[in-house]
Amino acid sequence: MGVRARFTEIAAAAVDRVAQGNWPDPPEQYKCHSIDKEWITFYQVFKDKGTPLSRAVVGDVLHPRSSHTFEQFCESGHEWYVAFISAPLVQAIAKSLGALLLGDLKRWFEELEIEFTEYDSIMFDTMKTAYCSAATRGNALMILIA
Repeated sequence: MGVRARFTEIAAAAVDRVAQGNWPDPPEQYKCHSIDKEWITFYQVFKDKGTPLSRAVVGDVLHPRSSHTFEQFCESGHEWYVAFISAPLVQAIAKSLGALLLGDLKRWFEELEIEFTEYDSIMFDTMKTAYCSAATRGNALMILIA
């Protein structure tokens, strides 16, 4: 199973091309935000929080050429996962992450008996930056876990 995750900002229209089975052209300038191995922890913490947070690591558009879903990726030991977060979902997640207090995040970790570290805080800020930056520009995100 993939180890590290990163978000790459892409144009909103690129998600439509992906849904039609076409790989998006890379933008001239794009921003990547690595959340390293923390994708696993963030998925565990957010998965039961409802939409939009439950989709923050999973996305909402699976590439049509992908041979596996996120659940299959986690269960079956696939080497990679790629999905897209459409611009409307990016907006919703950015709003939720922006409103999330660090104290609430720490409490959610504690509820799952996961130690909250400074590294978790740094990676959370990175994920929030990825979403908020893309939302500000009306863009989508691609998540790659490999």
